[in-house]
Amino acid sequence: MDLGEGYYFEPPLIDEEQENDFVNKLMNSSKTTTDKALTLIYHNLHQRIFGTVISERQLLQLIKSWLMVARELLMYH
Repeated sequence: MDLGEGYYFEPPLIDEEQENDFVNKLMNSSKTTTDKALTLIYHNLHQRIFGTVISERQLLQLIKSWLMVARELLMYH
């Protein structure tokens, strides 16, 4: 990514194993369902804001994570 004035930024690839660990720990935590959902949303937005490049497989993993949270929200509300 060209930042101008000769500066460039190459965003890191997402570590799929690290993301799976993050989501599993979040889902198994004692946080409220709402807190889990907001934490996951913030986490994913942070990655998008800072330009992290993701593969199709990683995108599917993120969608799967969102669906897990959505399912949990529906079960408890």
